[in-house]
Amino acid sequence: MALKYDVKISFQLQDAALAVYPAASADAVAIIYTHLPTPIRKELYKNIIQWLKSGGKVILETFCPDQLKNNSGGPKDIDMLNTKEILSEDFKDLSIDYLEYVQIQLSEGKYHEGQADVIRMIATKL
Repeated sequence: MALKYDVKISFQLQDAALAVYPAASADAVAIIYTHLPTPIRKELYKNIIQWLKSGGKVILETFCPDQLKNNSGGPKDIDMLNTKEILSEDFKDLSIDYLEYVQIQLSEGKYHEGQADVIRMIATKL
């Protein structure tokens, strides 16, 4: 049985520090391998919370500090890596549904091959 969903995805490529969207306009925001210095990260995450509708989701996957021991990509600056504690604080106004460290195998081209240590999060705006 084939499932059919009426899903519409809207995206834009732009500087995360300059992105502006209306409050309560997004059903979900995905943050996938977005590595930013602390001041920009905090501002972006604060904005994302404002952009979410009630019941909206944040879906995140990013490298964590354990990634520094791997050669499978990611920033080498610890300030640009996330921990459970950082994400719990940055998204304290959301209900965190899932927050885990995971080891995965990357196969995404020459500079992203091999074991990787990531953190995954799903959170909901109440």
